[in-house]
Amino acid sequence: LDYQGVTPNPADHGIVFPKGDTAFKALLSARFCAAIWSHISDCDETFNYWEPVSDFTFGHNIYSIHDAFHALVEIALTWTGQEASCSCLGYIPRLSHYLLFGKGFQTWEYSPEYALRSYTYLLVHMVPVWAYNHLLQPNRILLFYFCRCLLGLLCAFCEVYFYKSVCQEFGVQVGRLMLAFMVFSAGLFVASTAFIPSTFSMYMCLLSIGAWYQRRYELAIFTTALSTYLSWPFAALLGLACLGFGSMPNVYEPSCPVYGPAWASVSIVWDRLSSEWASVSSIWASVSIVEEILSSVWASVSIVYGLACSVYGPTYSVCGPTCPLWGKACPVDGPACLLPMVLIDSSYYNRFVVAPFNILYYNVFTSHGPNLYGTEPWTFYFVNGFLNFNFVFVAALLTPVFLLLVLLLVPLNHRHPACLPYWLSLQPLYLWLLVFVLQPHKEERFLFPVYPMICLAGAITVDALQKLWFRFLVRRATKAAHYLSHTAPIMVSAILVCSLLGVSRISALYNGYHAPLDLFMELSNVTGDSKLPADQNINICVGKEWYRFPTSFFLPDNRWQLQFVKSEFRGQLPQPYGRGLNATSVVPLHMNDMNKEEPSRYIDVAECHFLVDLDLDTETTWEPNYSRLSADWTVIKSVPFLDAARSHNFFRAFFIPFVSSDYCIYAPYNLLRSKHLKLGKHDPR
Repeated sequence: LDYQGVTPNPADHGIVFPKGDTAFKALLSARFCAAIWSHISDCDETFNYWEPVSDFTFGHNIYSIHDAFHALVEIALTWTGQEASCSCLGYIPRLSHYLLFGKGFQTWEYSPEYALRSYTYLLVHMVPVWAYNHLLQPNRILLFYFCRCLLGLLCAFCEVYFYKSVCQEFGVQVGRLMLAFMVFSAGLFVASTAFIPSTFSMYMCLLSIGAWYQRRYELAIFTTALSTYLSWPFAALLGLACLGFGSMPNVYEPSCPVYGPAWASVSIVWDRLSSEWASVSSIWASVSIVEEILSSVWASVSIVYGLACSVYGPTYSVCGPTCPLWGKACPVDGPACLLPMVLIDSSYYNRFVVAPFNILYYNVFTSHGPNLYGTEPWTFYFVNGFLNFNFVFVAALLTPVFLLLVLLLVPLNHRHPACLPYWLSLQPLYLWLLVFVLQPHKEERFLFPVYPMICLAGAITVDALQKLWFRFLVRRATKAAHYLSHTAPIMVSAILVCSLLGVSRISALYNGYHAPLDLFMELSNVTGDSKLPADQNINICVGKEWYRFPTSFFLPDNRWQLQFVKSEFRGQLPQPYGRGLNATSVVPLHMNDMNKEEPSRYIDVAECHFLVDLDLDTETTWEPNYSRLSADWTVIKSVPFLDAARSHNFFRAFFIPFVSSDYCIYAPYNLLRSKHLKLGKHDPR
């Protein structure tokens, strides 16, 4: 790390801190642990990402990598108007669909009628899995964990880059505190290896903000664009914070064609807010309007900007002298991020598709949007933040207060002129929290992109506390020269307490919620022990536990078919992809964007060979306790699963050895076998 001109050399004060390679080893160890022991916390991860990849990875009729490269060349020739020798828009689906086994579930977001999800995002993750499968031909579960370990490796690389940037911008004291918080954070344990766009946006946030701290604006712009286009369009909000404010001097002037209209729109809405300040209800309604317009305008402008740069290149006015940094980046960022994505997605859906715009339109401009899937109170993220980061999250919320106290009470020159002001460097975190707290529909994964910045802000608060402690309780009694010489116990205590709470939370998550993965692993043993027929479909059914299904990677082979039986859930369930090379472009029947129940998803429970169910004390007509129906079912495997409703709130959230077991109730998570359907006979279906 180069500290000259930015921070004092740590060696001058005897400060010991992890170098880059040491930090990488610590982070990689933590991320590999997450890859192996973390459960899938969101059914959206299973059915919107693992299942399509499972469908691609286990498909039939795969062409070679050479064919894939050839198709991309043909597409480029067609786009540029040169002669091409094949029909490109019908070619890409054959490259990656049904690579080995040809099964997986499709949600309504992947229907060509709606096209909210990007197949390009899936392909980025699928290629190394496909290569690993063809080289070593492991079982499916190993493929699942191989992909997770790759995600953990990528996360560790991004985190160590961010760590180096923080050490350079804020000093090694803040850097080493943040590193400790990141390694033992329960939030990052969950987020780091999750296969969802918000996790990829977190990776890109680590790179873009890290590059911003190092004044590498081109890299910051490119990673922000990649995050916006490839994974999650709302990640552009982080780019607005870290690239818009302060780093480009004329970007908000009306003469800048990218931001000028957007900033004018925000100003108009702000004037509207000011005129209605007297009414509290109007205030909150207007704040929601401002948030939606900020998100939609910024994401829309980003998409239009990418398309414009793709077509016009450096001659387009947005790349002019009024926006100098965009002028350098736009000839590369627009075509590199958006153009391949539009081409690939359009070929899969067999129509022109800009997936980022579709998901933006659905979430912001439709009458129903994401609120169909549930709403949460404004306190949701604060409770969730404490569970995932304990006192680090509290410290992150208090960072502005402590920085103000240090500014007013500690008469020192705190920041080198080359460093960004604190209000600017931490703005992405608080802007993100403000926007998403105001949203009625809240999910834990929505905060994934700013998880590393929570650790950074928490570290800055602890550092500020050390300065205040030194100023008022140490320096008056001694003539010490540096605050770190006498405040190490504060740092050690903060790391120790927060790390123990983080490990406690991770242990609680593993002990309470890992049962579905353990249970579905048992299917491999069932396949080996039972000598199941090779030519018969085996129906393994789920009812109320449908949302905990851990992907088709845990089904031993193509004979096993996941089926749904009716439960009290009244929303829309996914359905298997159709057969054929053009399955991704065929509009499936019985799908809607209103989360309405589709009865076509269900089969009769009498047709199930195996059933997975959680045995709770409560039961209804559609959700009986199947394990008690001994005349119909035999329990062949049972794993303890936390019964949250009957367990103590604190001890189910944080695992305390020898204590939590007295306050937590565990229910059996069962794998049952039908006594009526005999495998090897005629399949009733």
